[in-house]
Amino acid sequence: MIHTCLNFVAKELNTYFKTTFRINDDRAIVSNLVNHDGTVPTSISDKMVISLVNIEQETINSNLPFTRKSGAGYEVKNPPVSINLYVLFSGNFNDYNESLKFVSATILFFQTNMVFLSEKYPEMGPGVSKLVFELFKTDYQSMSYLWSTIGAKYMPSMSYKVRMLTFDEGVVKDKGSLLTKPEESVKIADTGEL
Repeated sequence: MIHTCLNFVAKELNTYFKTTFRINDDRAIVSNLVNHDGTVPTSISDKMVISLVNIEQETINSNLPFTRKSGAGYEVKNPPVSINLYVLFSGNFNDYNESLKFVSATILFFQTNMVFLSEKYPEMGPGVSKLVFELFKTDYQSMSYLWSTIGAKYMPSMSYKVRMLTFDEGVVKDKGSLLTKPEESVKIADTGEL
């Protein structure tokens, strides 16, 4: 689900870049900035690199009930897990001015397209009804920590908080029938005895 969402964003950004800059090549790519062995992937040269840098549970739905009414009975299910993504967009171009140009274009793209709805964009993937992009304020120290953790040299970039993906397998853990009220109460004959 996460990979489908990020690749959808790359596709939409590429369409925007091609129209805006009158280019033919894809410039947005979903990738790490650094391989696990510390080398830089060759595929990200002259690209706007989209990288997942954090996942956060959305707690607004975490207190949903486990038991739900289902017809004349009940079902026990685990509540869905909703998450927010923190996504880094990095301008990795040999020409610094190109990096700035594509970072600016990315900001303009999300300023125009803050919300994506599944009715209009079914390719966002199953379970995704809406994606909301919010520019995430990051101070200098936090950005420094982020780039140190990634293991790359700083390049022009910005982070977006993407709300929200909901994971729900819909697995029923238990089923049962609801209690019903008795049709007729039991009458005790009045015999006068205790």
